[in-house]
Formats: sequence, C-alpha cells, structure tokens
Amino acid sequence: MLALRNVVRALPRMAPIIGIIASVLAATLIGNAVLATSDEALYATYVQNIAADLAVAAESERSFTIFGSDQLLIGDLTTVPTLIDSGSVRQLLEAEDSIRAIAGVVTAAAIMNADGPPRPVTVLGVDFADYAAVFPSQRPVVGRFPESGQPGIVLQENRTTATIGDRIRLSSRTGQTFTLREVPLTGLIRYPIQDPQIDTLVLVDADTARALNGYVYGAVDEAQVTAETQLLLDTGLDALFDGAAPAPETDNSTDAIDLDALLSGDSAATRERETRARAARQTLPGAWNFMLVSLRDSRRARTAARSIQRNLVANSGNEVRRWWQTIGGTAAIVRMLRVVFNAGLAVVAIGAATVSSNALVLLILERRNELGTMRALGSSKVSIALLVCRETLIVVGISAGLGVLLGILGVSLINAAGLVPQNQYITALFGGGTIGARASGPMIAAHVLGAMVVGVFAAAHPIREAVRVHPREAMTA
Repeated sequence: MLALRNVVRALPRMAPIIGIIASVLAATLIGNAVLATSDEALYATYVQNIAADLAVAAESERSFTIFGSDQLLIGDLTTVPTLIDSGSVRQLLEAEDSIRAIAGVVTAAAIMNADGPPRPVTVLGVDFADYAAVFPSQRPVVGRFPESGQPGIVLQENRTTATIGDRIRLSSRTGQTFTLREVPLTGLIRYPIQDPQIDTLVLVDADTARALNGYVYGAVDEAQVTAETQLLLDTGLDALFDGAAPAPETDNSTDAIDLDALLSGDSAATRERETRARAARQTLPGAWNFMLVSLRDSRRARTAARSIQRNLVANSGNEVRRWWQTIGGTAAIVRMLRVVFNAGLAVVAIGAATVSSNALVLLILERRNELGTMRALGSSKVSIALLVCRETLIVVGISAGLGVLLGILGVSLINAAGLVPQNQYITALFGGGTIGARASGPMIAAHVLGAMVVGVFAAAHPIREAVRVHPREAMTA
C-alpha cells in the first residue's frame, strides 16, 4: 500500500515516464500486429498454393528458390541443383509420422509461346497426383490436371486467353543445348494474389520440365564404326593421296536396295535411328529439385524440420527449408522487415528505459529525507530496495496497460479504415486484400512482459541510489 500511495502522490511528475513507456509499447504492438497479418497472408498464399510447410533441397553455394536461381545477371542461365538420391529422401520423408503428403518439383526457366508474344515463365514440373495431395485447395477452375505420366500444362486463368486443348510451346537453353517441347493445355488455375513472381508460374508434367532442364539420358550406346570407315581411319594421310590406300572389301551380294522403303523412311536403319533418338530424349525419372512436404500440424513445422534434418545426416548434401526460404522474394522481405522493425524498437525501448531511469533517480533525490527517516526508524536497505522496485513495477504496469489500450485502439482503427494498397508489392504483402492488423493474446502478453523487463532494468539505477541514503539524511531536513 505504501508503494501505491507514493506512486499516486507522485503521479503528476511520473506522467512523462508513463507516456514514454506507453507510446513505445503501443507502437511496438501495432507494428507487430500489422506484420503478423502480413505474415499470415503470405503463409496462406504460398504454403497452401506453392511451397508447402517444408521443402528438402540440395545444399549449394548458389542461392536459389522454387522460382529458380537468385544469382544476379546469370540467374536465368543456370539451373537449380537436383536432390541427391531423391529416392532415399522420399523414403525417409514417408517414414515421418508428422508428414501428411509429399510432392516432388522440378523448377525450370523457359520461354512460352501461347496466345501472344513469347514470354519468360517459371515452369514447375510435378506429378499432379502428388501435387493435388499436397495442395488440396488448389484445383483448376477450368479443365483438369493432366493424368499421371501424361504430358500437359496448366496456366493461370488471368494470364492467358488460350483454351483447353491448345498446344503450348515451351523452349529453353541449357549450356549448348536448345530444347523445344509442345504440350496440350489441360486446365486453368487461379492464385489468390497477383505477384510478379507468381504471375510467371506455369505447371507442367515432370518429364517436360526435366527435358527443359536437360535432365535426359543422352546417347544410350556407343557409336558403331563400319569396317570401311575403320580402314580409312587406320590409313595414313600419305597413302590416301598417293593412291596406295587399300581397297575396302566389297559386298558382292546380289541383295537389291529397297528404294521404296528408303524413300519412305521405313528402312531398318531409319527405324533404328528413331529408336535411339527417342531413347536419348528419355528423361531421368528420379531428378527433382525440391521435395515439398505438407505437415499434419503446421504449427509444429520447426520441430518437424529439426527431425527431418537429423535424419538427413546420413543422406549428406541435402537440407531442409522452411516455407519462406523456399519462396524467397516477398516472404523473405516481410520476415526481414519484422527483424529490422523490432531491432529499431529495441533501440527505442533502451532509450525509453534510460530516460525513465534518470527520471526515477530525480524522484529518489527529492525523497532523500523521507528515505533517510525510514532508515532511521529501522528499515533495512533490502526493504528500501523492494519499496522502490514495487513503485517502479506499478508505474510500468500502468504504462503497459495504457500502451496496450492505445495499441488495440490503433489496431481497430487500421482494420476499420479498410485501406487497399495500390502498389503491387504491398498488395502481395497482405495477400491481395486490405491492410489489416491482428493483436492476439500471446502477442499482447509478450509485449507486456517486455515492458516489465524494461521497467526492471530502468529501476536498477534508482534502487542503487535509494539504498545509498544514510539515516542521518533525516536529521538534515
């Protein structure tokens, strides 16, 4: 009661301290409430439509995301590294009880010729049965996903005027190889927001994406050299020009050449070349850039990531990524903004604690006679320290309560305003909707606890000054 009486008596002089602490707490609460809403919107957009909760990818010195390489200038010319031993990785993931569904993804950069001028696109090659299991809410608004093992492409509804059944041409260049593929349009999908990265996405069957990245077997056997060719290779240059080259053995068989078969392209040699060409174009079935993981409980993503990473030790060369690491871009910016915002407010909080501490010291100096009298009447240093500490906590509690009320009021005003961002990047930050804020109970409790910690640190200097007061101070009054 004595501490409360002292605070009430000194309330007019403590008003600046209360105002500073309340303002800092309110600003922190409002800022984090806005960023939390943005984080939730990005989570709903990307985790439920593109990146899933977790992803397994190859470790690499190069920076890359599911949208491709992040390397400046040459990013469009490089391919994303493939998973090491993807079959073992999938078996490991399937053994995890926390995982609901798994889908492999091949990321490729290509030029698409559809219903207008050629334009660059980010190709995600998937097994559509697995993809639908990982993203159950993502279904074509027109048409269907291609059947497993069948070629096909799915475009965004708002990014094309092509119709179901049209042939869509995709081309890419990897190294010295130029790849061209033509696949039928089977469906149209719709993403919840328009984002520069998302707008470039197209979905295709995995084999088409692998071909665009050059994940093919190539030549399947060695070239066969005929006896005549080998004889010429073994002959010296001088012998070739002096007419002394040995004559190749001639075939004296009377078998006639089938001109009709030769001209029609139906000869055995032609069929053999076509067979070998098809085999050379065969894609590598186990080549994946990412293995997307959907969890039964998304709230346990951190625990699941640690568990999977521990099991991946035996499968070195791969790593587990959280959803924002898989996406990069906008998601990474939001998380960085939150870190920078809180770091800035931490500096402000330290400044507020310093100002509050100095103000409390001034109040202690004004009460030296009172504290000296208490010491003369038998109060110990500990009791004096506890009294000042209780007074400080009461002041901080009043400030925190006022700051929470101001913060909730600010959050309500932001939500009531219904602000619609015009900038496409800010629009992406809030999932295509209005700018909103949400202050949850745990968030408010964390901010109040933070304010109390700041108050304790602010009380350290005043307590030290208070316990230094000697009983003879009462006699000087």
